[in-house]
Amino acid sequence: MPRRHRIGLAAGLLAATGLVCIGATLKHVANITVTMSPELIREAKILAVRRDTSVSGLLAELLRSAMGQADDYRAVWDEEKAAMEAGLLEVGGITWTRDEVHAR
Repeated sequence: MPRRHRIGLAAGLLAATGLVCIGATLKHVANITVTMSPELIREAKILAVRRDTSVSGLLAELLRSAMGQADDYRAVWDEEKAAMEAGLLEVGGITWTRDEVHAR
């Protein structure tokens, strides 16, 4: 079998199993459906081309970034909570009334 056929066959087998070959590493992937306006899709495609990636790549990076920020927030909160519980961080008393906070 010529090489191009073996590559095509391998790609077909990878797609059928839900695996993607990135370099020499196989990774499991799954498909999701995302609904957005045609204008947003067009703009996303343009941005993806400019960044030399795909719309899926853009969305994956956005999600990784959002999850990283959430992890960072949780880590900081855990540190602050531990400091408060250890008495290392002083939290002052309430010096305002509900009415003062909600006054317009």
